[in-house]
Amino acid sequence: DVKEIAGYGMKGIINGKMVLVGNAKLLTENNIVFNEINSISTVTYVSYDHKYLGAFEIDDEEKEETKEFLLKLKKHGIKKNIMLTGDNKERAIVFAKELAIDEVNASLLPTDKLEVAEKYQKNDKIMFVGDGINDSPVMIAADCSFSMGQLGSDAAVEASDFVLINDNLNGIIETVKISKKTRVLVLENIIGSILIKVIVMILGFFGLIPLWGAVLADVGVMLIAVLNALRVKI
Repeated sequence: DVKEIAGYGMKGIINGKMVLVGNAKLLTENNIVFNEINSISTVTYVSYDHKYLGAFEIDDEEKEETKEFLLKLKKHGIKKNIMLTGDNKERAIVFAKELAIDEVNASLLPTDKLEVAEKYQKNDKIMFVGDGINDSPVMIAADCSFSMGQLGSDAAVEASDFVLINDNLNGIIETVKISKKTRVLVLENIIGSILIKVIVMILGFFGLIPLWGAVLADVGVMLIAVLNALRVKI
């Protein structure tokens, strides 16, 4: 009977007795007596039958491409890179310095992450990248969201707009490039089609183009638009 408590940890039953595995808040809420460990790592506490057993520390490692990816985002028009994490502030600051992140928001619960995201969303569009169940609320609210296909939780994958199948962050850069190119092609097709149709209508109104010419022009515009759209694959 294992239950995940978002932002806190997990609770389960073994041999009819309660097991807790999670952060300090989880043990405190269940009235477990323990000594909180001061560490820049993520500390996970364990208790069994309302007795504190111990703790272990977990250190994250940034993905190899993360720093390069964040710098590329700036080149593609992203104003600010912001970290939203449930980890402690000290650890988050260490990562922020290593990765040149502009702003850090740490020790956040899922609802806290959502509040921070909504604050920025009042004035700007936001893109969110995450992999955990705690990221799901922000992914749903964000203007655009990406999740990890291999390491991400099912909830994050379902809530996101895009899924990085190979978990490589550079896939986001490729998505941005494709979207920009697609937008240009769409505008070309719309403007080009309207312009040619207006010219043909004017020529037809003055009797300067036969009916078959107008039909040919209409079909030609459609074919040109289709062929132009295929350029998105190039």
